[in-house]
Amino acid sequence: MNNLALVFHIKSNNSERSICQIEPWMVQLKDNTLTYPDSKISDLNFDNYKAQFTSLQIKLIQLCKELSVKEIEKYFNKNTKKPLSLNKLLTDNRISLLIHQKTTRIISEFIKICISESQYLCHHISRDDQTQKYRLELNANPLQADLHFSQTESGIEYRLQLNAANSEVKLYGKNFDIILNDPPWFCINQNIYTLPQLNANKLKPFVKNKSIFIPKNKVHEYFKIFIKEIASKTEIKTEGFDIQSIKFDPKLKLIFTRDFLSNRFVINYEFQYDDNSFAKNSKKEKKIILTFDQSGEPSFKSIIRNFHSEQKLVQELLAEGFIINDADNLEFKDCVEEFDTIHYFISIKNKIDLSKYQIIPAEIDGKVICLKASEIKTSYQKELDWFDVYASVRIGDIEIPFNKLLKNIKNNNSLYNLENGEIFIIPKEWFAKFELISKFAELDDSIVRINKSNFTIIDNLFHTKTEHESAIVSDEEFEFKMPKLMNVDLRGYQLQGAKWLCLHQQNGLGALLADDMGLGKTIQTLTAICHLKESLTQSNPKPLIRTLFDDIEQNNFVKALIIMPTSLIFNWQNEILKFAPSLKVYTHTGSKRSKDYSFFENQDIILTTYQTALIDIKLFQKIEYNYIILDESHYIKNKDSKIFKALHQLKSINKLSLSGTPIENSLSDLFSQMEFLNPNILGTYKFFKQEFQIPIEKKQDEESLTRLQSMVNPYILRRLKTDVLSDLPEMTEQIFYSEMSDAQSKLFEEKKSQARNQILNINSEENQSKILILNILMSLRKIANHPRLFDPSNDQDSGKFNDVINQIEPLIQAKHKILIFSNFTSHLDIYGNYFNEQNWKYARLTGSDSPSRRTKEIDKFNSDDACHLFLISIKAGGVGLNLTAANYVFILDPWWNPFIENQAIARAYRIGQKKAITVIRFISKSSIEEKIQLLQAKKLKLVSHFTEIEDSVLLQNENLKYIFE
Repeated sequence: MNNLALVFHIKSNNSERSICQIEPWMVQLKDNTLTYPDSKISDLNFDNYKAQFTSLQIKLIQLCKELSVKEIEKYFNKNTKKPLSLNKLLTDNRISLLIHQKTTRIISEFIKICISESQYLCHHISRDDQTQKYRLELNANPLQADLHFSQTESGIEYRLQLNAANSEVKLYGKNFDIILNDPPWFCINQNIYTLPQLNANKLKPFVKNKSIFIPKNKVHEYFKIFIKEIASKTEIKTEGFDIQSIKFDPKLKLIFTRDFLSNRFVINYEFQYDDNSFAKNSKKEKKIILTFDQSGEPSFKSIIRNFHSEQKLVQELLAEGFIINDADNLEFKDCVEEFDTIHYFISIKNKIDLSKYQIIPAEIDGKVICLKASEIKTSYQKELDWFDVYASVRIGDIEIPFNKLLKNIKNNNSLYNLENGEIFIIPKEWFAKFELISKFAELDDSIVRINKSNFTIIDNLFHTKTEHESAIVSDEEFEFKMPKLMNVDLRGYQLQGAKWLCLHQQNGLGALLADDMGLGKTIQTLTAICHLKESLTQSNPKPLIRTLFDDIEQNNFVKALIIMPTSLIFNWQNEILKFAPSLKVYTHTGSKRSKDYSFFENQDIILTTYQTALIDIKLFQKIEYNYIILDESHYIKNKDSKIFKALHQLKSINKLSLSGTPIENSLSDLFSQMEFLNPNILGTYKFFKQEFQIPIEKKQDEESLTRLQSMVNPYILRRLKTDVLSDLPEMTEQIFYSEMSDAQSKLFEEKKSQARNQILNINSEENQSKILILNILMSLRKIANHPRLFDPSNDQDSGKFNDVINQIEPLIQAKHKILIFSNFTSHLDIYGNYFNEQNWKYARLTGSDSPSRRTKEIDKFNSDDACHLFLISIKAGGVGLNLTAANYVFILDPWWNPFIENQAIARAYRIGQKKAITVIRFISKSSIEEKIQLLQAKKLKLVSHFTEIEDSVLLQNENLKYIFE
């Protein structure tokens, strides 16, 4: 039976202007004999054979590809506008040298791997002939070269002898083919060998000559020109010469080289005696060398080895943290990455006596790797809105520009070309230290500039609290006094929050107050506005005015523009009147609103809505504000929305966002919030997505999350009720599972079966498909609540409806007040109709209600003891309501985002609540609601402090399959 074997075909060519290439072939194998070629491996057929290859063979095939003419041309033309052919490239001596250096290194290591891993190599492949005839025998041990010199009266005869482990390898009269010249790889009669001491060309004379005779009158000249170099690299044996023994103190020759398999740099080593060396594993006690006396006459001497001194040199390095690895090379004991051994050697150079070592640096693309010590010293200077960062970077006696170093770090390029032609390997510690500054700094000529909002980068860079405090006013330095304009005693956490806002005001940095719903973000914000007003007054005093409480200086107007949802206008008006009545307020809403922008100049506070701001954006753009404040700032979560783009253009000295739900869907919400508050703090959105959003949301990368948190945490203050309100009563949460009625369950299963096959074949990444999937899921949700939501003409019962009514009846009798939330206004209609039939008084609020009706319904529920029920659409009731009269909250139809539910619950569970709160979530058993609730608990845990659950998570195929099981 014929099998296929992977065979590597070496196409050597002895021309100076050619490149040795290696081709991977699949060859038929019969009875362990290579027969006829099947096909050459290429990009087109690689996948057909890939399953048969080991990981090592795949790597070798990739190396073959790197040696192809196409890939060499691609590599050496990458920085040129007009690509040249390989033949043209080889005519340029400089480029030709680089090409040969690169290909030689690859080929040499390739052959070593093939020998050590017993891969098939051949020196010819023909479809008309059996490959076995051209298979190369692989010899793992290098040959040893001996030069034999015999002195006679008429001259000196010398010959070259090649020795394998236990026998001589004949060269004279044999087929001799060079694969590589230096390091030497050559074939002698279908055997492949290497000879470390000599380049392959030195062997050519002995293919046609058994020995070479040098006449006596030519000895001096011939030895100088031809023999001296060869003799220093081979073993010498003599006849007819007097040999003098000499002794030298050995040095340890350290040869930095790349380990091809691990792709790490290691240190090969030899023992150097003057200009001669002994291999690390050689057991020879002496070596005969060729020398020249003062008159230039050649003579031979014997070097005696000192094994004790050699091992002492090795032990000194081992004591400094090096080990001898499996390949018998030296490397750093904790070596993991490519340049670890090089960096570690540089770090311990000052601990060893360098006079005992001869150091041969490695090369990359023909450039020597610099082994000199490096240092970097940084400092910064604070300007108005940025920091200028300076650094002195020295590699040995060479100084390099800091901004150019940062460009390498930004591009993740550890190879820096020095002006002396060497390559400096940037330490990985520098990458860790300067990564953020390289990505967020403005790099232009000699300038390295960081925005003030990125002060945490400066803080992390210098690790010096004192320096940090001199750049940004710290919490400890900031002296905060409660403004006299505020008529309220703040709770402790509110005072702390107000101080935090004023600290950012002092530093000219935007801030996001993200306290839990109901903790008093409005009152903390008013404190910050009053603080700014008093600061303006102190800098530009005006005559005293008298209030009911104190004599206060009247100063310049604050010009704080506060933008909010329509439903919050009334709340802000009341809060200002109650807590800061001396502030001058203008409400810019309605058809009769002013069109004169100068009117804004004479206000402390301008209240408006997001919708109005978008309509009048050109009007708002005409002045610069002291404060722009966005309430419920998740309205600008979409960076591509018209409202975000419009508000982003407004000019203000200070910016503040308020939101109990700053991030509803994904980290893109966070980007929008931060971009509004402190422009460019997170770079462009494309950069932010690649650097943070994808690693955190898709890969759960903790390192990226930590970096992002360190940058934005100084601008976000979030406290939960449970953390700061010790006097808040207990809240109990429970899930009530309802059995669907028989008819309801039958309808649900029927529609689910119809949807299953359709929905699982949809590409959930396409926008139209997303809409279709969500519509299907919406229909199933409606059936799970009440069949009448799906079909108004359906008169079947709902198990959940009956359970909710059964829960409500005893609570009404006990005079409890209940908030009832649903995503569907038609769902509220069903309950409202039933309440009317029972003559139960109730309030009702949806998104379509006018502000006046909204106020009327809220007052009815809060003040009318006979009104026990409040039907609210969950999004309309998510913000701006204080309903502490209620002590029960019913969530009729839960959905993904828990923040929406939390907002609803916060209408009752907030400051001022004196009664224990009970929250009941109603879920129809064996329905989509139960699957979603279980999936949320098991699979959709938050992966960071920022991200929340979004619909796109639901649309992932694995989750859809789970829902429709």
